Formats: sequence, C-alpha cells, structure tokens
Amino acid sequence: MNVKQNLISTHKPRIFNHPERFIEGWYWVIPSKKLRVKQVKPVTVLGRELAIYRGKDKRAVIVDAYCPHMGAHLAQGKVEGNELRCFFHHWQFDEQGFCVNIPCLDQPIAVRLKTWPTAEKYGMIWVWTGDIPKQPLPFIPELENKEFDVAFGNDFLVNSHPNAVMINPIDTQHFNTVHKLASKINVDRQEINQNAIIFSNTISIAKSSIFFRLIGTLCKNIAQNICYWYGSTNIVTVRTNLFQIHIMVALRLLEGSKSEGKVILIIGLTH
Repeated sequence: MNVKQNLISTHKPRIFNHPERFIEGWYWVIPSKKLRVKQVKPVTVLGRELAIYRGKDKRAVIVDAYCPHMGAHLAQGKVEGNELRCFFHHWQFDEQGFCVNIPCLDQPIAVRLKTWPTAEKYGMIWVWTGDIPKQPLPFIPELENKEFDVAFGNDFLVNSHPNAVMINPIDTQHFNTVHKLASKINVDRQEINQNAIIFSNTISIAKSSIFFRLIGTLCKNIAQNICYWYGSTNIVTVRTNLFQIHIMVALRLLEGSKSEGKVILIIGLTH
C-alpha cells in the first residue's frame, strides 16, 4: 500500500461552526413587554418565520407563520380570546393549533397549525426549537424562587458562529494574548445536565493590568461562574466581596454563520 494513501483518512470531520446547524434548545424571541394582550407579531427565529401572539389569559403563543389553508401570514390576523383568526378566510386556531372555526362550514375540518413550546422568564419570551422541551429554561440557581430586577443591554451582531462566540469567555489564554489582561485563570468544570455546564474560576488581581488594577481598589479577587446552555446561552455570574451580578448573553444563528445576541442584566433583590 502506498504510504501517502495510508495517511489519508476517510473519516469525515465534524464542523464546529457549521453555518446551517444549531443545537436544539431554548432561544430568545422578543422581550415580554413588547407583546401586549390581544397583539400578534411576525418574528423570525433561526431562519423560520413564525407568528407570536398573547391571548386574554396573558400567555404567549408561538405558531408557524402561514395559515395551513392558503398560506396567508397569520401575523396579519386577529387575536380573539385565546385564539388566532386568519385575516384571509377567517379560519380560527386555538393555542394548541387546532382549527376551531371556519365561517363557511358548520364544523371545522381536522387541520392543525404547528405550534412551538413557549415560555417566559427574565423578561424574555423563549421558544424551544423541537416538539417537546427536553431541558428547563436557562436559569440562575441563586435566584430561583426569589425576586429580581431585569434590564436589557443593546442587541449586537457578530460576524461569527455562536459556537465560536460562546467559547470566548473560557478561552483563558486569549485574555493574555489578545486583551493583555495579565492574570492567571484556573477553570473548574461542573455539569448540570447533558446540555448545561458551569465553568468556575477566581481571578487574582494583576497589578500589570490597568482594568484589574482599577477593580483592585475595591477587592482583591473576582469569582466568576459561566454557565453554558445548549451552546447558545451563557450566564456570567461575577462575585466580589462587595457585590454580585448576573449577565445573560443569549445568541441565535443567522444566515452566513453570523450571530445575533441579546444581553440581559439580572440583579437579585434583597429586603
């Protein structure tokens, strides 16, 4: 056998930042405050066109954008009670997607609109990108069953796949080589479940770093937890001897292997 041929592998390598693939999980849609009761809006998440509405029970519902009858966009429809009526022929669908009324028929026909698992937390509406959620929403253990305030940062666009963006905070070497933050960072790992993992580290303040030198006037060490969910959302928890803050960064894949991001600042309330 030719030595050169023997060295050629037939194994097909995995693509870390595949431009058309994303991990099944919870993804952000829009802030809760941007969807009022009886309002319906068009949204596009991960390349799929959807319609989102809020019924009289105040629950958000997400469905495929186009009516299964003749393809009219349902975001042009009307919310009636907890149901959505298509503007074109007035076919009406309940929150589970079942057709419950067709004006020209005595009984609706057996047709169902595709619905998507929907939830609200941290001031945001989220959608699960499969039929049945296999994991909980991203959460902050320290704030479960506690009150907290939420503030939103600016949305951002990055010319990079979410996978590449997500590993940035735990790429300890690049802090020294790229950002010149001369500090020693040791990372510990703890798995929450198959789709969530926490990386923890304590940063010792380095006098050669201007950034850390400023913080060093307040504290000597910074404890940091980074929890990754589904490869698309991370929660950075920063603790000092004076304060604790949680920053959630949620990403969605865009066409061309780009990322659109939402930053959510979450602060626990004490009484």
